[in-house]
Amino acid sequence: MSSVLEQNSNKRLRRYEQIRNQLRQKIKDEGLKEGDRLPGIYLLADEFDANYRTVKSAFERLEKEGIISYKPKVGAIVTSPASKKFSISYTRWRGDAFNVEIWKGVRRFTEENNVNLVMGDAASSHQRFLDSITKPGNGIHGLLVMPFDLPTYREAILSAIKDGKKVVFVDRALPDIDVSSVTADHFTGSYQATTHLLEMHGRPVYYIGKVAQPSSCKQRVEGWAEAMREHYFHDFDKYIFDLPHAEAELSVSPSKAIEDHLTTAVKLFETCEEEAYSIFAGNDYVAVGVYVAAEKLGLQIGKDVFVVGFGDIPLAQTMPVPLSSVFQNSELVGYESAKLLYELITGDVEKPVHRILPVELRIRASSTG
Repeated sequence: MSSVLEQNSNKRLRRYEQIRNQLRQKIKDEGLKEGDRLPGIYLLADEFDANYRTVKSAFERLEKEGIISYKPKVGAIVTSPASKKFSISYTRWRGDAFNVEIWKGVRRFTEENNVNLVMGDAASSHQRFLDSITKPGNGIHGLLVMPFDLPTYREAILSAIKDGKKVVFVDRALPDIDVSSVTADHFTGSYQATTHLLEMHGRPVYYIGKVAQPSSCKQRVEGWAEAMREHYFHDFDKYIFDLPHAEAELSVSPSKAIEDHLTTAVKLFETCEEEAYSIFAGNDYVAVGVYVAAEKLGLQIGKDVFVVGFGDIPLAQTMPVPLSSVFQNSELVGYESAKLLYELITGDVEKPVHRILPVELRIRASSTG
């Protein structure tokens, strides 16, 4: 599946998008001004070795961007300089591997499509993140947001929408706000991970991680629960170990998050007597806490404890026992999020849509022994 994801992420622009970009450049290079006329569709079709419909589609996109006005029997009239750019804003929560991959995808799309990117870093500060939503700066047409499930974020996002900004949620969503989103397939990833453990070891799978928030974790719990249900385990509360602190609180204190991961894993081992443990960790950092807790209690990963994480961060492959994990192409999530935001700004997409990208379970020694 990884090869498929790479092919998708590197897929060339559709032909009409290429021609749209070439026409933008033509208007700029030739210094065409408001009121100037572009060549007719048939002439351009011949110039670009394309059919009529493809060039017409390129005209339609340029018209939605406000660069030309097209009328049958009149042609395409320049209405705005092609140097005009749309501007979007993306503020990462902090500079970890996940956020950097998201940013790489966003940047790649904006560079390919002549979109101005205003990049920010919240540095793990909720106030700075909220300010980037409510005060993104002049000339910003749309926002890419990875929201926390807090009233302050709802208020900020609704305020931005009221101000005319287009918004796309990145890799998570707020269920009570109808905003477009692009996410990895958290449900399927956790379902596959849990099914793998169930079928490999024939024992129930414990879940450690956040349960209700954010939406990505909620979907992972739902995928875990579905796999457990299909293998005739229904007493879910017995097997769920939620982290004690809220996600918004853990996000500002890495040390508290590490402590939560460790103490929750220790609690599982000390309160549940099993010959061996199968564990689906809500993310790879939680899985690290499972490793540390197991070592502390004299248990061996891949022998006494079988574990799968989510995210497949670089650390997963270099741990003493390589960690099985669900890979999500975070760069592709960033790219597709920026693309969807651009489509909303230009009017190609008029109503909220929710796009889900494929994931891949990568099996290593931690879950097989």
